[in-house]
Amino acid sequence: EAGMGVSPELGDAAAVTALLATFDTPNESIQFKWAFPDYYSFEPSYTAEFEVTDATPGGILKLYGDLKSSATTAEKTVGFTWSDPAVGPLNTDRTTNAVIVGSGYFPNIEADIPARGSTKAGNAMYLIDADTGGLIGNSTGTCSSISSGSGSSSGCAIIGDVSNGRKNALQADPTAAGQAYSTTVEKAYIGDIDGKYWRFNFTAAGAISVTQMVNTSQPIYASSALLFIGTAEVYMFFSTGSDLLPSTADGGTGPFSLYGLKDNAPASGATTKFTIALGTGERPSTSPSVAGDIVFYTTTTEIAAAPCTDFTGRLYAVTFAGGAAYDSALDINETLDKDESKVVTTIAGRATAPFIVDQHLFLAAAGAGGVNIEAFGDPEDFNNGVGQIGVRILSWREIR
Repeated sequence: EAGMGVSPELGDAAAVTALLATFDTPNESIQFKWAFPDYYSFEPSYTAEFEVTDATPGGILKLYGDLKSSATTAEKTVGFTWSDPAVGPLNTDRTTNAVIVGSGYFPNIEADIPARGSTKAGNAMYLIDADTGGLIGNSTGTCSSISSGSGSSSGCAIIGDVSNGRKNALQADPTAAGQAYSTTVEKAYIGDIDGKYWRFNFTAAGAISVTQMVNTSQPIYASSALLFIGTAEVYMFFSTGSDLLPSTADGGTGPFSLYGLKDNAPASGATTKFTIALGTGERPSTSPSVAGDIVFYTTTTEIAAAPCTDFTGRLYAVTFAGGAAYDSALDINETLDKDESKVVTTIAGRATAPFIVDQHLFLAAAGAGGVNIEAFGDPEDFNNGVGQIGVRILSWREIR
């Protein structure tokens, strides 16, 4: 093959070395495009150590480099990059493509960093041009604050902070969407650590309009899942709290809940379709998953006799309207009772997110007893062959 001008297989060590070298070679096929904040806004020589009272391990935070005082206000609102972006076109001809991302968490130390001054970091949403790295519709580097539950801005919007013992942040991943049958991204949903759940609407010119959907008063750390009914109705599912954080003011003291909302657009706000209160010490493991008209959540509860070592995971299955979706493993009478438990099954260990593919749901957990993986669905019923399109689960039953 090499004689035909085709590169050797990547199993060849020389080919692997050549591929890796491409990343260090200017003007090759893989090019560095941009960074936000811009690399020229960084001061790599800055170092500092801070004592913090949030959930940072050991209570000590060390910085190796930070922003220059000349950085723009929008750049100074960027925190730790824990919010994974959503990417999509803002117009039908795909000439404007946006990276939609929250600023991520940042400890309450800005006043102790000379270059940052009074600019708070962590509670902003950005529309970044995927081609240039600049804020769409914003050439000044400013960032407008939205403090009343609604408002508008361009390229960057700050949702504020509430004095409740937690430093607010848009830490979760935004869940982006558009109108039915549209190829453009027009909005994104995300919750903040103060407990407010937001909808951000966008235009191709970079205008952002912000609407508060609900205030749960409990921190929202994970992303949400969406369900579209017909051409107009949008349902949002998320949870409060996190099993990665301790029961302190920063982690949220509970009890936590699983939420289902219906977007009231074009009117303001949302209608709460259901709230499932979790038990003492029970916390969501991660973001929910939607299949058909069913939403699946996982939670984890520490076993009191072995804290931080052993856990019990739960899998919840709920209809989009809030009812139990299946006969629960807690009663197993092969009947969907009126007061049926929404807990489908329990699993030993800390639960992962539910993974749904080809009419089956997979769930893993790790604890004192090791790693456990469970699969739900008919083991004889798989639709997908090599190259076939994935089928979303519509109904399922547990095979014992």
